[in-house]
Parts: sequence; structure tokens; C-alpha cells
Amino acid sequence: MAKRRLVFRSGAFHPFDDESKKAISKYSEGSLHELDVKLPRNWMFLKKYYALLNVFKDNVDAELNTEEIDIFVRDKMGFWENILVGDTVFKKYNSISFAKMGEIEFQDFFDRSIDILLDAVPIDKPLLLDEINRFANQ
Repeated sequence: MAKRRLVFRSGAFHPFDDESKKAISKYSEGSLHELDVKLPRNWMFLKKYYALLNVFKDNVDAELNTEEIDIFVRDKMGFWENILVGDTVFKKYNSISFAKMGEIEFQDFFDRSIDILLDAVPIDKPLLLDEINRFANQ
């Protein structure tokens, strides 16, 4: 299924960009199409999460990378599913991708991540947030 970006205004959906406008112009007048409507999450939230991981890494005296910090956060909040393969249980970490999580759920995940990291290593929260915003806006 082709994905098109649409904006809703004046009671109808309209193409958001030139690519969508070009694709939609190929449809026959009056043809019926089924839409699976989703609100895209602000990509800045995802960028802020990785900024959080990087800022935390830079503020701790340990040999950690962002992936290890991410796993620590997800472990602490129980953000995984158990998958049984034969007699072995594996942890499958849940996704924070745009397709898997809405904006409100992501904001909750981000806020909980900050709390988990601040519990692990005491860092001044307002300074941490300022640094995250500065890092994310680079």
C-alpha cells in the first residue's frame, strides 16, 4: 500500500506535499480509496530521546554507549516482552518507532526514562533538560 501524506482542512483531506499531490492526481475522479489514518509523531521527540542518552553518557564516569543506556532504561521500566523459543525465554524489547507508539505514549516513555536515569545518577534535572534541548536542536 502506498503511503501519502495528507492534511485535513476545510472539511477534507488535501495532499501535504508535491509527491502526494502528484500521486493523487493519477486517481480517477470519483474512485473509492480506503485510508488508514494516523497522526505522525513529532520526530523531535525521538531525537530528544537519543539526545537524553547522549547527554547522560557524557555526564557519567563510565564506559557506556547509548545502546547500553537504552537497554538499561527499557529493563528498568519493563519495556519488553518475553518470547519463548523452545525452552529458552528471550527478552524482546518493545519498539519506540513512529508506527508502534503514539505521541502521548512516547512522551510518557521519555519522562519515565529521565526519571530512571536521574535515579541511577543524580544530575540536576533542569540542567539536564536544557542540555538535552540544546543537543537535540543541533
